[in-house]
Amino acid sequence: MTQSILFVGGAKLDGLVRQRLEQKGFAVSAVTESAPAIEVLTDSSIDLVIVHLDERGKGTDLIRQVREVLGTKATGVLAVAEWGTGLPTVALAAGADAYEPAPIDPERLIDTVQRVLHKRTAVVGMNK
Repeated sequence: MTQSILFVGGAKLDGLVRQRLEQKGFAVSAVTESAPAIEVLTDSSIDLVIVHLDERGKGTDLIRQVREVLGTKATGVLAVAEWGTGLPTVALAAGADAYEPAPIDPERLIDTVQRVLHKRTAVVGMNK
């Protein structure tokens, strides 16, 4: 079964990153703002949301919505932000499962995506 990833953020999803994720068998979609992301999350089955945080930290609100409002406990959340901004800590406190530093390294990101999805699948399986 193909696992789906939604990339959310003002930064454009790099073609190489998207290509590597798709080569690993993930279905990848992307939106630039939180409002369309909520629509996608409400209307579709998304396994992992990758939120690219910027200096304004808008993505942390999305992380909170994924965790609180939507109740999508089975959906993993991975935050991407520049180190030294404090945003990784804020994202983890808001409910992100993991953090990756920007700029994105495709291979490191894939490792983290697989780890988060494996962990989420194990937790959901235990709760059944």
